[in-house]
Amino acid sequence: MEEKGRIAKVENGVAQVEMERTSTCARCGICLQVSGNKPILYVKDSLGVSPGDEVLISLESGELLRAAFLVYILPLFGLVLGYFLGRILFGREGIGILFAGIGFFAVLLFLYRYDKRLKVQKRMEAKIVHIEKISRGEKRAN
Repeated sequence: MEEKGRIAKVENGVAQVEMERTSTCARCGICLQVSGNKPILYVKDSLGVSPGDEVLISLESGELLRAAFLVYILPLFGLVLGYFLGRILFGREGIGILFAGIGFFAVLLFLYRYDKRLKVQKRMEAKIVHIEKISRGEKRAN
């Protein structure tokens, strides 16, 4: 998947990119913050970009689908599994509901730890693949 964005600032080799909001934004979830209406994405600056540059960002579609599954489906699975496990083991609906909450939060805890491990491995990393338009304030050779 490739999306366009504009460099807001570059600091310590990391570019802060204001992404253009598209229809895929609701399903993606990779942007870390939202400033006004613009999703913000932090990307390693491998091309020497400057603030104001318009860039093309790439993220593997398989990684994106995997992330969507983890964020949306896995917690639901933990909720349902927890409910039925509590219901089967104790035969009471109240215990099933309690186990549903435990299953949901257990999956969230797992995802939190998994996310920290992914950040260390840098598996799901967006990349700047092309500078579409260089800002007018600075002339550079690319």
